[in-house]
Amino acid sequence: ITTYMNQSNNLAVLRAKGKSIIDAANERIDEKKEVVDEYSSLKRAKQLTNDLLKDLHSKYSFRHFAANGNERSVNFGILLSYQQKWEPLNYQAGELVKTIPLAPKETRKFSKKINVKKHRTEKEQEENLRITKSESQDTSRAESEIVNKAGNKTAFDKNNTTSGGVSEGPLTSSNSSSFTLHNESERDSQQTKKNFHEAVVKASQEYKNERKIEIITEETYESEITESGEISNPNDELTVTYLFYELQRQFKISERLYRLRPVIMVAQEMPSPHQITNEWVITHDWIIRRVLLDDSFKQGLEYIYIINGEQLLMDELERTVREQRSIVKDLRQNVRFLTEEVAVQNALMMRAIDRQAGILDERTVWDRVPVVGKALDITENVLDGVGNLIGMGGDNEESANEAARIRTESMTAAYERSERERKELLARLESETTVLNDLSKQLALKRKDIIEKQTHIARLKAHIKDNILYYMQSIWNYEPRDQRFFRLFNTKVPVFDGKYSIIIKAAPAERTISDLAVEDKTRHVYHMEVKMEMKHATLKEVADLDDMLGYKGNYMIFSLNRSNILTDFMMAPYIDSEFGLTDPDNLGNWSLEDFDKFVACLQKEMTAEDYKKIEDDIKKFYKQLLMDPLRNGDLITVPTGSLFIEALPGSHTILEYFKLAHRFEDVKKVQAENRWAELNNARLAARIITGDYEEPKIDKKIVVEGNEVSTHLDMDS
Repeated sequence: ITTYMNQSNNLAVLRAKGKSIIDAANERIDEKKEVVDEYSSLKRAKQLTNDLLKDLHSKYSFRHFAANGNERSVNFGILLSYQQKWEPLNYQAGELVKTIPLAPKETRKFSKKINVKKHRTEKEQEENLRITKSESQDTSRAESEIVNKAGNKTAFDKNNTTSGGVSEGPLTSSNSSSFTLHNESERDSQQTKKNFHEAVVKASQEYKNERKIEIITEETYESEITESGEISNPNDELTVTYLFYELQRQFKISERLYRLRPVIMVAQEMPSPHQITNEWVITHDWIIRRVLLDDSFKQGLEYIYIINGEQLLMDELERTVREQRSIVKDLRQNVRFLTEEVAVQNALMMRAIDRQAGILDERTVWDRVPVVGKALDITENVLDGVGNLIGMGGDNEESANEAARIRTESMTAAYERSERERKELLARLESETTVLNDLSKQLALKRKDIIEKQTHIARLKAHIKDNILYYMQSIWNYEPRDQRFFRLFNTKVPVFDGKYSIIIKAAPAERTISDLAVEDKTRHVYHMEVKMEMKHATLKEVADLDDMLGYKGNYMIFSLNRSNILTDFMMAPYIDSEFGLTDPDNLGNWSLEDFDKFVACLQKEMTAEDYKKIEDDIKKFYKQLLMDPLRNGDLITVPTGSLFIEALPGSHTILEYFKLAHRFEDVKKVQAENRWAELNNARLAARIITGDYEEPKIDKKIVVEGNEVSTHLDMDS
């Protein structure tokens, strides 16, 4: 039985080891699958960033001129400057903005109040409180009281009595002997055992993770504009409606060629697309920040400073997660191993208990055999008693029982020890798994944050690459003038010296109006004969480096100190011996008003037959003039931002009939008073003519005669 149990135990152990190997292999396969899945998810998450970076490393969609620190592409040209003239004309009413109708004698006060209040509050609060509390208590208590009482009693009794007598003479002899052999051996063995085992496993774990982030951004802007006034209808009979229009003004625009300058164009270094790196952006960020085409790219500029530190933190977090995963993996393997060991120990313990129980059951059954059965084996019991008497061991059953008990206790102790270790490892595994989950979440959030920031950075660099000429010209604009001078003054440029002649094909003998339009440009054929030699000089000798005129692509444009053969040839069509500086495009020298005057002059000076010959050419030229987008003399209407007010009085009175009739009588009365005044004025004039200068308004006249003194009393006075 022992051999069979050992073989069974070995087989269970081997099975457990084999299962552990298979589980370890499956776990490695799962780990590799997790790594592949993680890589695939990261690749999908970075797909947009990778696409932007791929576009960043492609070629420019345009060509630019070559330049480096030693050599630069140089070209010559002419710079045309046009001047616009805006002649203000009349004002006019635009769209109707508002109407205000007023009744007679009505007054309306108006107040215009513009209150602009912007209040922007952005609050971002993230609060994460996590508490994990685990408490485990295990109490194992075993009390065993075993009473083993055995009694063996053996008695041997032997009586031998002998009686005899001898009579010899008067002496009589009598002999009596008695022999008793009594051996009583009694063994009273009482074993009381009380096993007490109490194991308390109490584990308490509390994990508290509290994270609070609070960001408050507050922006307040207030602006208040108040305008007030009063508008009234002074008439007490008619209504009036005030019309408010948008006030507009017309301007007449004319454009003419103002200046012509020979220039030299010097190419500047352009970064290749792959050279637009984070370092390049940081080098010029103070300029790029000022000239960004859209504010959404500012985030990319902010992230480009911290992306390396964020990447370092993520790498450290990934290393911590890998270590934590390794710890959790080892703990899981240990828990699995201890679980299998606990299972084996449990099986062994149960077998040992079953074996011990089997022995006790066998003894119990034997003890329950009837007394008759025991009587049949008295001889064996006697021999056992003799053996005990002479000191021979008779405790084989007891020894086996004791050995089984010891084995059972050892198996139970091993099982309990393994179970405690397993529970401790489970508690630790739970704690480490919680930490791993928290770290994994932090890693996922950090990866998300970094991927978003990398996307913003890649978007910014792709935008700079797509608009590289705009940003490079802005960077060159912020270059100090002296620094630009000393960077370019030693640049070698060609210098042309010699003579040239230009032959222009004569115009047709009969000129028509179409010649003014220069519709057929093949009419004027330029032939140039050049005799020159080319030399080299430095850029500061031929150009004014302190006067940068502008850019054309990656060309910097500087004015030449003096023209050369090439620039003279390019300026020839713009210079006329009679009119000076003219535009070779005749359409640019005409306006509709000038054309109308010209046609009116032709009709006046030419006969009808001659005018009819050129009428088709005039119509064709007029059509071209109408389609010209840069025609001189165009009228444009510009809103002034002000209002134009106009009063619209009512056509019907709103007075009552009595008041209206009374007003007619008042008018007649006033008319009569006016006639009386006119007649009185005529009478006074007649008196003045007759030499009567007395005051006509005398109610009473008193004449006193005697001393030739007359007194006039003016009763009014």
